[in-house]
Amino acid sequence: ARLGGLAQPPLGRLVPCGATRTRMPASTAVPCCPNRHALKPFVTPHDRFNCDLCGDDQPKGIDMRGCRICEHDVCGKCAPPVDVPLDVADADAEIVEVCPSGHPLEPFAMEDEFGECDLCGCDQPEDAPMRSCRICDFDVCQSCTANLAPRPRAAAVPPVPVVERSDDIRKPAIDGRSYRYVKLPNELRIVLVSDGEADKAAASLDVAVGHACDPPELPGLAHFLEHMLFLGTAKYPDEDDYTTFLAQNGGASNAYTAFENTNYHFEVLPAHLPGALDRFAQFFIAPLFTEGATGRELKAIESENAKNLQSDTWRLAQLTRWAASPEHPQHKFGTGNTETLRDLAARPVALDLRPAPGGSSAAGGGAVRARLVASCRPPLAIRDALFAFHQRHYSANAMRLCVVGKQSLSELEQLVLPLFYPIPNINRPPPAWPGEPYAATMRTALVNVPVRQLRLLTVLWPMPPIRQLWRSKPHRYISHLLGHESEGSLLSLLKGRGWVDSLCAGESVSASDFAMFEVQMALSEEGDGKVDEILLELFAAVNMLRALPPARWVFDECSSLAEMGFRYKEQDEPMDAANS
Repeated sequence: ARLGGLAQPPLGRLVPCGATRTRMPASTAVPCCPNRHALKPFVTPHDRFNCDLCGDDQPKGIDMRGCRICEHDVCGKCAPPVDVPLDVADADAEIVEVCPSGHPLEPFAMEDEFGECDLCGCDQPEDAPMRSCRICDFDVCQSCTANLAPRPRAAAVPPVPVVERSDDIRKPAIDGRSYRYVKLPNELRIVLVSDGEADKAAASLDVAVGHACDPPELPGLAHFLEHMLFLGTAKYPDEDDYTTFLAQNGGASNAYTAFENTNYHFEVLPAHLPGALDRFAQFFIAPLFTEGATGRELKAIESENAKNLQSDTWRLAQLTRWAASPEHPQHKFGTGNTETLRDLAARPVALDLRPAPGGSSAAGGGAVRARLVASCRPPLAIRDALFAFHQRHYSANAMRLCVVGKQSLSELEQLVLPLFYPIPNINRPPPAWPGEPYAATMRTALVNVPVRQLRLLTVLWPMPPIRQLWRSKPHRYISHLLGHESEGSLLSLLKGRGWVDSLCAGESVSASDFAMFEVQMALSEEGDGKVDEILLELFAAVNMLRALPPARWVFDECSSLAEMGFRYKEQDEPMDAANS
């Protein structure tokens, strides 16, 4: 049935809480908002009350209908309060009340005095009968049940198979959250975090692909794809659907592309986590990459690169990359711009010498006939390159997901797994590159003229990869001593001479095939003219550490500080927890 231009869902009735659920005969339907919630009659409280359908202003005291969930109000002309015949396809279907996201509401009794109904906002006394969605944390009082649009109970969805599941996760002593690790058959690994006190829900998905995997002819493609995933999917084709949904429900989102990783994350009010996750999961299942959005987003990439050109941090980072070997992906330009991200025309890439028809061999005494054959690279549209990159690298086995919500771990599992299980797995192997990025450029001095007033001295040492040394962390031993600030330390010496204001030391890059150890010093105005003397003191400190065997007390001190920091770590905000 339709009324006032709005589709009407079937209306059924439920017997009181605690009794067996049976469908009562229903012969009428009521007007509903576009989201299928029933419109409840009310009287306009003041003049110039606007109808959301026709736009006409309504005077004070006029009968209207409104949805308290969506704040969708319609006048009597657009939603006349009359009975409409109900067309029910399945008269025997069980009817249940659902929350705004479509989950069934279960009866419960209010445990705390003055609990609030999420529909009318009224405080409810202790033991008051209510209905609740455990997934969305959506509670309604008994008197507001009629304002929800009941619908047939959905068929039970078979559970998603799980390859691994573990709740045995070590956490800080003062962390009240619960954690669960789950591995799906498509090789996606998930960490679920239950926090009943959280004021926001959050999720973060990391893909093990970054600008290191950019095709040589399209620098910045991984970063461009990161931007494009926000702009429509097959299930939610509207370009602004994801960002609008989050903005309307107290949320926000962001993403970044690094050397070997691309990360997407968002936060939202807990009641709207299901809708946000559904939209989020589609990024990795069926993005659209529409032609119109592709052209517009290229301008956003160009604008971001123009901004970076005036950032000393970005300029220094790119200068360090360009010092790497051109044969290694560390040398690449990862941001991209309108010059590097464009449709590629066909062009020859090689010339081959091949025998010509009718020729004879030199051994037979005849002439040798040959011809040159050009091998050409076919033309490639940037949109086609996006699809190819997504299909090749966005595999479930290269992804890690973390979701933080107010629901229990079991409820989070029921919510998350069906949404992300469809992500395809092509068993993408981790990329590898031969050679060392800085083998030919060590002992090189680079001088950069900053945009802003800045005096920095940075010394970088290329190292073998350190990811596999996550238990012992030998580089932390060195950074602990070089970066120490106590009396007798390198910083204490340089500060005492008035040359350095601050010093930090540690790994600046940790990639799969190499790492970088960095010592960075903020120089004083006097220290800016004493760079050679500062370097002598730095290398004297390095040589002193090299001459002495590792001291157990230093390792124990580092270990104790790390253990203490973990044990008494303050609880992160939901989005920070998901990202970490």
